[in-house]
Amino acid sequence: MGYQARVHHNLPDVAERAWRQTADAGNTEAMTNLGVLLYERGESTEAEQWSRKAADAGNLIGMANLGRSLYERDESTEPEQ
Repeated sequence: MGYQARVHHNLPDVAERAWRQTADAGNTEAMTNLGVLLYERGESTEAEQWSRKAADAGNLIGMANLGRSLYERDESTEPEQ
């Protein structure tokens, strides 16, 4: 594995650390980005938690991501709200 491959391999970890720090500080965009990253990694429970935090703070992307997550789990009444 060359240098370039190692750099790209570590980017999700770097992004996660940065987004966690910023999301913990209340940044809703970081919350949604972190949620997507975690969802793509198969960590759907924590991804949903971050989407819910963003949605509760009024972030439209967080609302859409939360709705999709709930829909996929067949929680059909909550996404409509």
